[in-house]
Amino acid sequence: MNRRTNRPIFQEGETVGDPKLEAQFSELQKRNQQLEDQVKELLAGREKDQVTSFVDGLVRDRKLLQKDRDAEIKFILSLPNEKTVNYGEGQDLTQRQAYMNRLSDRKPLWTDKRLPIGPEDAPTDYTDTTEYGEGYDPATIKLDRAIRAKCVAMGKDPSVPEFYEAAWDLLIREGAASKTF
Repeated sequence: MNRRTNRPIFQEGETVGDPKLEAQFSELQKRNQQLEDQVKELLAGREKDQVTSFVDGLVRDRKLLQKDRDAEIKFILSLPNEKTVNYGEGQDLTQRQAYMNRLSDRKPLWTDKRLPIGPEDAPTDYTDTTEYGEGYDPATIKLDRAIRAKCVAMGKDPSVPEFYEAAWDLLIREGAASKTF
């Protein structure tokens, strides 16, 4: 900027006239573009790390299933994060922030405090009903634990409905469900 006239020294499309200076100027423009691209990549990587960490926290808090993790990360990153909207009560949030707040306010999808991880974690005492609370039929609890133990024996997570149902079907086919319960 020219300090006296408060205008740019060169207007767009105007040349210096000196080929050496023009070559230096074009090199500086290329370097500037490279640096801007690096900054964009770093910011995008930082955003992805933040969203990934957030979604992993949702999975850990049982507010999101592990199988939906990657799709959720992709969806959150696709939401606009520049323009804010007033969501009431003086909250100006971007669409991404509003969606992430909504996800974090979710209740857990399941309440079983103890999820078996491997065969060594499968329950051996099917008569203990303390973690189920009152009002549950002991036979139902025994059946539920047998299904969960079958899931664990198959190396599957019993909190995933598809695996739970598959274990139940397998127990029925084996005849263990009708004999035991």
